[in-house]
Order: sequence, then structure tokens, then C-alpha cells
Amino acid sequence: MELLQLLKTNSPLEEDTSESYFEKIGTLLDISSIAAGSRIKRLLKKNNLPQGVNGVRLLIESPTVLEDTVSIDDISWRDMIPAIEQMKKLRGRNNASSHFIDVSVSTKNPICIIPFGDVHIGAIGTDYELFQKITDEIIKTPNLYIILMGDEIDLAIKLRSIAEVLTSVLTPELQIQFMKSWLNDIKHKVLFAVQGNHDARIKQFSGVDVPRNIITKVVPYSTGICHVNLQVGDVLYKIAAAHKFPGHSMWNVNHANKKYSAMQYPEGDIYLGAHTHRPGGAFDWESGKLKVYLNSATLKTHDEYAATWFSILTSPVYPCMVLHPNEKIIAPFISIKHWKALTLQETP
Repeated sequence: MELLQLLKTNSPLEEDTSESYFEKIGTLLDISSIAAGSRIKRLLKKNNLPQGVNGVRLLIESPTVLEDTVSIDDISWRDMIPAIEQMKKLRGRNNASSHFIDVSVSTKNPICIIPFGDVHIGAIGTDYELFQKITDEIIKTPNLYIILMGDEIDLAIKLRSIAEVLTSVLTPELQIQFMKSWLNDIKHKVLFAVQGNHDARIKQFSGVDVPRNIITKVVPYSTGICHVNLQVGDVLYKIAAAHKFPGHSMWNVNHANKKYSAMQYPEGDIYLGAHTHRPGGAFDWESGKLKVYLNSATLKTHDEYAATWFSILTSPVYPCMVLHPNEKIIAPFISIKHWKALTLQETP
């Protein structure tokens, strides 16, 4: 029912004031008198009439009226469902992220994988010379791959303090451009990626997930915890990866990884985490099954926040693991240097 029709069938009485009339119309519409008054005033304004009960009287008597195009009928929840389902499909088409990922590497040779995260491109404390060296080594080394563990860019836009913002040497726009360019060079070496807490900041403040929109065009991507079926040659490896699993221990850098293995994903083989800027690795046997746990390092080696509240010591040494294509063999290494030395690829 249009508002004009309702007003004509319920014209103001002589004793009606604007307030009493708006309340009467509000009762008929089952809305507040304020909401009813707002709708009526909008219609009166559209017709250049006084904003009150006298304006309603003139409106009803007017031979020509510009009607309000907004219907005042209640919308049925049943009518909403088809539209909701259409929007779900539309938003689903725009969401290339997944918590379940399948990746395949066709090879007859063992491959080495680095969980590579917390680079913090854009931060003044990041070691860019080492970043370039590591990138070149990844690109040039056969059978070497990486998993992006989040916080590739710093995005100091949370505004907890001006000091945090001033630690950036690149604007957020340039950080994103840097990441796009870098990904273009190294995309053939990236198996998949997970989102970090710094990556999510643009989405938190704007609703637009810019890093996700960039990375999903290059590699499989997850906005949180993900389970990955990684096929290496003839062997399937089950991986759980996240920038940060629930849980924390100041004594054991792999505590959260192990907790997730025990409580959420006991069928996994490998558990990868990051976020703490503390590299580490461990393995154990659970119910006769080998479990390997790795935690990523960081290239943000001069972090004033960490030095103030946590530690002045940061290690940029990234642990890695070797996976075999013919038999399920997982061999963790302290670093790429150790892997190459122990496999006689280079002399330490």
C-alpha cells in the first residue's frame, strides 16, 4: 500500500495536530510516530508542501501529486529468502578463499618446502637485503617451494599509536604493489597461502580484502585455518596450516600446532604455524603416526615493539621440510642451508 493512498483514506480530522496525526498513521503502519512522521514529511517535501498536518490536508486536495516511490508494506521473510540465496551465490563467486585446499606437485624427486611468513614488507625493521637473497635462492633452487604463512606485508594501519604508523617505509598502496610484483616473480614456487593478522587489517577497516583479492589470482588461499591435501608424486601428505592456531606457550613455540593436532585434526601429517616470529620445529609419534610441526621465522629483525615487550633477539632462519614422492617420508631441517649441506647440494 502506497503512503499517499493511506493518507487519503485516513485524512486528518479538524482537531488533529501534526503529532497526533503522525501517531495515528504510525499505529496503522505498526511503526513509531517518529518513523511515520519522517515518511510523511518526505512525501510533503517532495511536493513542496508544509511539513505538518496542514501540508497533509493540502496534499490530499491537490489534483497533482508526486508520489513517494517507497512502498510502506511490510516485506515477508518468505519473499526475502530467494533474494538472500541469490546474494549468497553472488558473494560465493567472489570468494576464492577456502579452508580446504588440494595441491599437486608432479615429480619423481623429493621436494623441499619452506613455511615462509611474517616478512612484513613495508616495515622499517624488515631486512630487505636478506629478503632479496632468500627470494633469489628460492627461484634458482630446483625442487624448492614455499607456503606463504601470512603477514607478507606490514600494513601498520591499526592506529594503536603514531609510533606504529611511523615505522612504515612504504604506504599501504606501495606495500600492495610490492607484493603483487613479488608474487608475479615467485608464483611458480608457491604451493598455497594463508592469511595473517596484518593482511586482514584492510578488511577489518574497510570490508574489502585486498590481499586476498591479489593472492587468489596466483595461488590457492585461505583466510584462516586450512586443511591441505598435498600430493607429491605418488604420496598424499595431509597438512594443517594457519598463521596462528589457538593456544600459546612461552616455552614451546609449537604448542599451538600440537594442540590443534591433538584436538582438531589428528589425521594430519604436518602442522604449520607462524605469527610468533620464533622459528622452531618438532616431531613426535602419536598412535604410531609421525607428526611434524614447524613454525615460521620473520624477516622483521628490528622490531621496536617486540624489543620493548618480548625480546631483543629475533631469528630470520626459516625451518623447512623435505617430502618424498614414492614413500611417505617427512624430513624436517633447521634451514635451507642445513638441507643443502646434508644433501650435498653445497658445502657449509
